[in-house]
Amino acid sequence: MSGSVGERPITPGALIPSLKSRNQIRTNIRITLAKSGPRSDTVRMPDSLSPHPKETVADLIRRHRRPLPAPAFATGADDPAAAGRSWRARAVAACHAEIAHRSRDFARVERTLGLTFDRWLEPDCEQLGQFPHEAHAGAALVWLSHLQTHESEKRTPWNGVPFRSWPEPGRVRWFTKRRALWSGFTQQIERYHDNRRAVLWPSSNPR
Repeated sequence: MSGSVGERPITPGALIPSLKSRNQIRTNIRITLAKSGPRSDTVRMPDSLSPHPKETVADLIRRHRRPLPAPAFATGADDPAAAGRSWRARAVAACHAEIAHRSRDFARVERTLGLTFDRWLEPDCEQLGQFPHEAHAGAALVWLSHLQTHESEKRTPWNGVPFRSWPEPGRVRWFTKRRALWSGFTQQIERYHDNRRAVLWPSSNPR
């Protein structure tokens, strides 16, 4: 055996950090990442070149964003073509218009600022710097998707039993859940209205 007398041979296991050491390494990495913040959080600019040295990417995008100029929630007075549509149809059309505009305007800001976001890795990147009324429009569409799914259970039940033949407790549960989903949808539409009004007329006070 090579080496001095009394010297212990080096085994492969001795080269592998212990479990305690590996956990400490992971802890140190997490602390370092937490201190550094997310990848797209802070705009790294010299103070002498940027008037907003502590500005985040979301703040930077928000400064360059533009709201949808046309009245999205059209009434008969604003848009004669919408006069024959229901309140729900006009509300849904307005929300879709806001989200489509958010996507287009975000892409414009990306080109203007030279930013690039991977939609696969950051699927919610278009929410950076969004206006509050756009956030409520998106939330309303989420409520709508749940509402439509619930309503479809009445029209085409999975078990083939018509709604009129459901047991009374089942129909009661259906109506109770439908009221809750409808309330969530209408609340988001109301908040969308209030916050969009605040963008068009800043002196107003949104909820």
